[in-house]
Amino acid sequence: MGATIGDPSSVAKIIVAVTIFALVSAGAMFTVFFALGEPIAGWLAFSTFVVYASGFGIFAFAGSVKPAIRLVVWFGLVSVLCIHVTLGGYSWSGAFVLWGIANCVIAALSLDRRSTYILIAAHGIGGTVLVLLEPTLQSLRDRPHPAIAGFVVIDILLATLLLTALATLAMRDRIHDEQARSRSLLLNVLPESIADRLQTSHGWIVDSYDDSTILFADLVGFTAHAHGISPEQLLAELNTVFSRFDELVSVHGERRSRHSGTDTW
Repeated sequence: MGATIGDPSSVAKIIVAVTIFALVSAGAMFTVFFALGEPIAGWLAFSTFVVYASGFGIFAFAGSVKPAIRLVVWFGLVSVLCIHVTLGGYSWSGAFVLWGIANCVIAALSLDRRSTYILIAAHGIGGTVLVLLEPTLQSLRDRPHPAIAGFVVIDILLATLLLTALATLAMRDRIHDEQARSRSLLLNVLPESIADRLQTSHGWIVDSYDDSTILFADLVGFTAHAHGISPEQLLAELNTVFSRFDELVSVHGERRSRHSGTDTW
């Protein structure tokens, strides 16, 4: 699936909004981690910033969605786990590993099911292993500044709110697209008035006409003729014939209506 910056699709909107938020968030993490004495976490956040910017560049200039998404979510998995470990585990990092939820939501909205399930499983396994390693991680370093955990919690909360809003927008747009597609299919086989009633009515659609005419017509030699022409030419000829029938019905129907004083024929 491909998209560009001007693409009005839900995927394009999600990519732009999430990437901008991720860039701002990674830049803020870089600043906070360095300011509070966590240079390793700061450089990891900076590398995340660079990768997110690269993913946005792939999306913006190449119009390719899936490679950009895969780059962002899989590097996001690695950086989330590394920063979590660097800061000493769940309690000291503000459960930084929960940033992985954002990766999984982005994948679910943009990638195929198999890729999404693999990413979710990877985050789940990584999070479980980190639970078991929590005492070990904390024994390897001093407790980081408490403000780091608070900052991470706020950041995760904002990401959750953003992704919830975007998921709702995507679902609404998909429903609207499906309704439009359904109506288009109906209009291919039914008159507009019947299609409208079919979409709004749950009962039988039955009309009674006191005065009507049925025409049975046979195109002599049509079968043999159809064997000797292309499908495109066949459809064009049939369209011409039926369009002419519609014109005749319309003309004679109007005449009949004027003579009878009724609105229909």
